[in-house]
Amino acid sequence: MKGAFSIVAMLSAAMVATASPLWDYVNAQDDAFKWHPTGFVLNNTGLGWTGYLLNVTSGNWMTPEYSNRYTWTHQLLVVVPDKVADTTHAALYITGGSNGQGNPKVDSEDTLFCGVLAASTGTVCGVLWQIPNQDIIFPSDPVQPPKSRGEDAAVAFTWWDFLRHQDQPERILYFPMTRAASRAMDAIAQFAPTRVPGAKLDKFLVSGASKRGFITWFTAAVDSRVVAAAPIVMDLLNIQENIMHLYRDFGGFSFAFKDYCDLNLTQYLPTGEFAPLAKHIDPLEFKENLTMPKLVIDSTGDEFFALDDDHYWWGMLEGETKRLMVANAEHSMATGVIPLITGLDAFWQSIISNTPRPEISWTMAPDSGVIDFYTNVKPNKVVMRFSQTLDGKRRDFRLVRGDTPADPCEPQGIPVKIFGDACLVPIIWLGEDIGLVGQDEKGYHYQAVMPIPGVGWRGFLVEGYWPGPNDSTFQFTSQVSIIPQTQPYPNCTVCNCVLV
Repeated sequence: MKGAFSIVAMLSAAMVATASPLWDYVNAQDDAFKWHPTGFVLNNTGLGWTGYLLNVTSGNWMTPEYSNRYTWTHQLLVVVPDKVADTTHAALYITGGSNGQGNPKVDSEDTLFCGVLAASTGTVCGVLWQIPNQDIIFPSDPVQPPKSRGEDAAVAFTWWDFLRHQDQPERILYFPMTRAASRAMDAIAQFAPTRVPGAKLDKFLVSGASKRGFITWFTAAVDSRVVAAAPIVMDLLNIQENIMHLYRDFGGFSFAFKDYCDLNLTQYLPTGEFAPLAKHIDPLEFKENLTMPKLVIDSTGDEFFALDDDHYWWGMLEGETKRLMVANAEHSMATGVIPLITGLDAFWQSIISNTPRPEISWTMAPDSGVIDFYTNVKPNKVVMRFSQTLDGKRRDFRLVRGDTPADPCEPQGIPVKIFGDACLVPIIWLGEDIGLVGQDEKGYHYQAVMPIPGVGWRGFLVEGYWPGPNDSTFQFTSQVSIIPQTQPYPNCTVCNCVLV
């Protein structure tokens, strides 16, 4: 139906964005872009919304010979609340799924995410699937015959491929993934007036989890319509140093990194060879454009990453950056959906209504790790969350770890099937209320103190709740303090892939 994306949006973005290969790629004219309504409609009378399924062609990637996914197509469900309260703001939730999957269901997690957000805020919300298009077959795959790759296996191949063709960064899978998110905003903005009279959607919240969390960062960096960003379980900024720090924690790499290890990508970490790739895949490289309000959401038990990834980049971004660390959840956020959605809902409502959010700051003391937490608005409640590793072998708070030769599951873990053989590890975060210490020029002062354990490591954070707009509740946290402030392993100098 619509063949060209908004030239006005493209030109306005050009005035503020810092030029980069990714920006150039996303904002280049591509006549392949189009969308059409499929006629499939979902209704949720309980929450009060209607979803219209569009088919979107976001563009062509590389050449027809490069892979079997030359032309990228997507399902895009545009959720319109029964009671529209705002006609300029909209949200985009970026998710996965494979090409050829069936129509979305009204009670699926992705659909409900947007449905709740739309109904609560009175704004349009779009769910974008097939980011990336998958599965993908690459004829030049080092595995022959070429394997069918999806998710991390596909991303890993394009990292590997770029390192052999560094003059073509568009080989990196994040490029067409980011372009697709931007084109989805075009499609939402063009379709919305057919269901919401007078709608002129030009201000977007963008959110997505895991690899889509990366795309959230990148979309915010290259599309000026993004006025708020909420990356979920993806805080691996300062990426090279951050991956190296995982090795110092684990004495290896997470079993969830297997696809990257299969292509020996970790061998480039201690050398300068990883830097050309990092230039294109590290959100810190785009920090000049990441000045909008940001809510960075992660989980305490993420099997991919470590609790303190943000220690390697926090404070390096301009503009407002809020933290929400969800306790007792792993990478899927299956057990953290409620705080995730309610926290994001209050954040988005405040953006739409231009309601000030509480100002928050904290310090973590050397050695003791004591957190001094300050806010300019008195919270309804403040909680200290805390947990401890099961032994002194690894600085490892993951709820799920690998069942590997280097790290067998028993006796501590419960065997489960996640990314192959894995272990469910009972690292539980507890909570206790903490009271006001006092009030000074920094604001209301709260303090979290924990004793250093005799064996292993203890993690703790401060979690606060404040009144938000329209009866919502702001929920923000500090970073996690880990004591003792040591890591059990040295830097890897060869970085062979030991999976744990």
